Amino acid sequence: KRDRSRLVRNGIVAAVLAAVVGAIAVTAWSLRDNPAALPTGFAENGPNRPAENQDSKFADRVGGERAPPAPVPAPAPAAAPQGSTARPSPTPDIAVAQRGTLYEENGAPGSPPKATQARVVWRLDAVNAGQGQPLQTVVRGDVDVPEAGLSLAMVLRRNTDATLPASHILELTFTSTDPNRTVRDVGLIQFKDDESGRGSPVSGLPVPVRDNLFLIGLSNLKADIERNTDLLLKRNWIDLPIRYANGNRAILTFEKGNAGEKVLREAFEQWQP
Repeated sequence: KRDRSRLVRNGIVAAVLAAVVGAIAVTAWSLRDNPAALPTGFAENGPNRPAENQDSKFADRVGGERAPPAPVPAPAPAAAPQGSTARPSPTPDIAVAQRGTLYEENGAPGSPPKATQARVVWRLDAVNAGQGQPLQTVVRGDVDVPEAGLSLAMVLRRNTDATLPASHILELTFTSTDPNRTVRDVGLIQFKDDESGRGSPVSGLPVPVRDNLFLIGLSNLKADIERNTDLLLKRNWIDLPIRYANGNRAILTFEKGNAGEKVLREAFEQWQP
């Protein structure tokens, strides 16, 4: 009886995961040519995706570690109350940008990564969440690497769509003037205490929409929400592993600094139900 119960339970879990992954694939495909229709959020309600297995040696030079094993699933939090009218005041851009670096693979075996200076500007903003909906607080981080002709617009928002198994959504939009730096894939965003430290990836799932456009849905399991919130609020540096369309790998590293810490804390205060 015990073996039969285990087989039934495993079958149910497998069916649920297959349905979730299928929904992600369908949604990402439908958004490829229509980025304006991006949903407010998307994520996998299940185990964490491994943190950028493809970059094992490269990531070791810059930092990075695997996410811990997924905890026992907990009930998803209740959806945000309807009719909330909180309207945050947008935070103006900070005049002094925070630091960052783009590390790119060097073609020569054994050579250190090429490092190009970057800068990031953080701000709190209020966006239209849809017809008849109140304005929604989002965190914006604009990362610019002028010498590489590459920039990243990153938007973090709370997921308010009860049909999507995600607590928060991270939207990543790259712009490149160099065709060799078209971004084809991203790994899970990682947080660390200092620039040279090893990053801890968030619990969630990256979803490619098309080249240069990606979503990362953060897990809505209770234990994962607590862990992700701790990483977002308490770690000062961020690593984002990326892979270009030509196959070369890179890691975009940037700091929250005082500006990033301030807007993230303000956002999480306003996101409280």
